Amino acid sequence: MNRSTVICHMLMALDGKETIECEVLLRKLKTLFGINRVLLAGGGVTNQTFAAAGLIDELSIVLAPTADGDSGCASLFETGGFSPAAPVAFSLKAVEQIENDTLWLRYILKK
Repeated sequence: MNRSTVICHMLMALDGKETIECEVLLRKLKTLFGINRVLLAGGGVTNQTFAAAGLIDELSIVLAPTADGDSGCASLFETGGFSPAAPVAFSLKAVEQIENDTLWLRYILKK
């Protein structure tokens, strides 16, 4: 089993089944695999869990001018009952207009 497969299985095993111990996970990725940076592209629960633990350095959102009224759409952050419901605040770092009317918003975690 290669490194990326092991990491994928570690994250899949945690997704939605139990509380994610983010700091432990990141420490193991670093010590076992030498990984120093992680791109978090999880669902709302995973994103909220890492944000609540103060482990998101930068939030990158691409905003396209498209409306989808589906109430079943996934959200960027949600607790799912796995993490504290306290809001997590971010500060705007940069805004860039890309490809016509699309915006790339970059935020950093407020300390």
